[in-house]
Amino acid sequence: MSDKVFITELPNCDICKSAEEKAVTAKYDGLTIYGSWAKMCKDCFQDYGKGLGIGQGQELILKTSQKEVK
Repeated sequence: MSDKVFITELPNCDICKSAEEKAVTAKYDGLTIYGSWAKMCKDCFQDYGKGLGIGQGQELILKTSQKEVK
């Protein structure tokens, strides 16, 4: 399992969304310090994320072409 994943559309941050803030684009999908998983923006990942790698999380990268995925 890689610490990066290419996707066709970036989701919104689950934490910002639950705090009823404006929509913020998520850049990570990972385990939080509270034990649950969430899609997180950069700020929320720094505050609540456990890290990247197996069992921790992945960086979400917007796929712009088929060449980027192997």
